[in-house]
Amino acid sequence: HADSADILRHFVAVLEDGHGSVGIEAGEARRKYLLLELEDCAEGVVVISADSTHATGTHAPTRGDLLISIGGHGVEDLIAEREFTTTASTPRQRRAKALAALILTTEEEVDVVLQDPAGDLHSTRLLSRAFPLMPERPNWALSWPAEGLALLRIESFAVQDWQGWLAAPHEERGAFLVATHERIAELFAELSEAEARGLIIDVRGNDGGTDALGHHLVQYLVSEPFLYFRLATQGPEGWREPAGLTYRTEPHMPAYRGPVVALIDARCFSTTDNFLRALRDLHPTFTTVGRATGAGTGAPRSIVTLEHSGASITLCTMRVLGPTSGLIEGRGTLPDVPVTWKRSDVIEGRDPDLEAALRRFD
Repeated sequence: HADSADILRHFVAVLEDGHGSVGIEAGEARRKYLLLELEDCAEGVVVISADSTHATGTHAPTRGDLLISIGGHGVEDLIAEREFTTTASTPRQRRAKALAALILTTEEEVDVVLQDPAGDLHSTRLLSRAFPLMPERPNWALSWPAEGLALLRIESFAVQDWQGWLAAPHEERGAFLVATHERIAELFAELSEAEARGLIIDVRGNDGGTDALGHHLVQYLVSEPFLYFRLATQGPEGWREPAGLTYRTEPHMPAYRGPVVALIDARCFSTTDNFLRALRDLHPTFTTVGRATGAGTGAPRSIVTLEHSGASITLCTMRVLGPTSGLIEGRGTLPDVPVTWKRSDVIEGRDPDLEAALRRFD
């Protein structure tokens, strides 16, 4: 029953575990997508991009439009409603996930109200589709936004064959890392050859993957042997003392030793939170720009399957601490340079996070 499912989701949501989830096998309508990409700005929820071919009416959603309502409900009311059943480690992550869920629907068509940059309101109807808006992008990409400054975009810390990785025994997972290891080596060889004077790592929206890639990347950025994180498990006697593995940079790695800036936001999560904390603890010139991360990590596991409904509940089972600092869960990484997006940034096609990062190298 839908109401019972929402009650169970709310129960898990109030535990404030961003990895928490409720698995229900059947009985729910299949979700579809509205072809909108949205951003939380100072003035409200703003359209970043849209597919006008799936809109009917005189005004198709346009970059810079303010989203006023969906299906007759105000945007902020809908976000609050979605937050009721959204699992998250922090309020900032809860809002980010609830906002992302605005484009999910079970309806074939949905009425929306938009405000254009001139302040005029427009009603239009959007057709939903059974596929997400965003095209698939490479997980690792390097660009040069300014002379001598490199921008490393990491969409995800997942391996290429993520389902195969999840299904493989632990001792066989190394084979799934080879292609990504080779790609990272290529990117850092390019950095070395170009003698980059600065590196910006963009992990905005990166909700994690595997820490096997997180600590591998850190090896290219620090010179001394390091702990990537420390883990604490719970036994009959209580929480055990945190411990971790020591990693070393291999001689063949084309390491980068210059200043590093990371672009972050509330959608950074899990492995991404661990990676950022490791650099915060270990790298002497590491700086963060943007908004605070989602702050969730801790080895999620299915802990129970309910007898009557068959619903499974997943929660984190470990405490994860930084190499030299405290808990990551519920704390995450705060920006050294906070940035708030404005509607004008979207309209004019600016990236204020990247602009703030570039200014760090002036």
